[in-house]
Amino acid sequence: MRKINLILKYFITSIGVGILIAFFFGVGDITSTIQHSLGTIFLAFVPSLFRLVGVKISKQLEFWFYLFVIVAMVVGIDLNVYKMSDWYDKVIHSASGVLAAFVAAEFLKQSVAGRIETPWFSTLFIISFAAFTAVAWECFEFLVDQTMDGHMQQLIRPGVEDTMFDLISALVGGVIGASLVPLFRSRIKK
Repeated sequence: MRKINLILKYFITSIGVGILIAFFFGVGDITSTIQHSLGTIFLAFVPSLFRLVGVKISKQLEFWFYLFVIVAMVVGIDLNVYKMSDWYDKVIHSASGVLAAFVAAEFLKQSVAGRIETPWFSTLFIISFAAFTAVAWECFEFLVDQTMDGHMQQLIRPGVEDTMFDLISALVGGVIGASLVPLFRSRIKK
């Protein structure tokens, strides 16, 4: 799993660097190209950054994170699938909710090690973390649009309706993820 994660990390980084190189050869506009390529490169190193600050991330979770980055950033933004399909954005936001749920479960497992963990608190924490992640992402999109003349919230259509559907999709993904976490925990323990 470690080798696969390393390959995915370098693949994502190579895509980001490739987009930067393409920009310098006149392909793409300056704002979106530089933002997307630097964002793609940064995301490839997020698991490493977590480890630097002492947060343990399982190799399985790292694998799913890299797959998510490829589907959301490389396929969605770099290959322009978001603009080709209305439903793709909602599927990605739902998937982000599921991924956030598993990240929350891993954080929870590390933080309550040796203490009693109640199922209702775990479920509430996981769903809340997925909702927080979605809200934080939408705030990030808004800030990029306002400060860097970006168009992150206008990939499909601008406005509150799109943002609300994104938040709801991620929340639904968080609920799905919260219901899947116990299944995967019991499967891993066996």
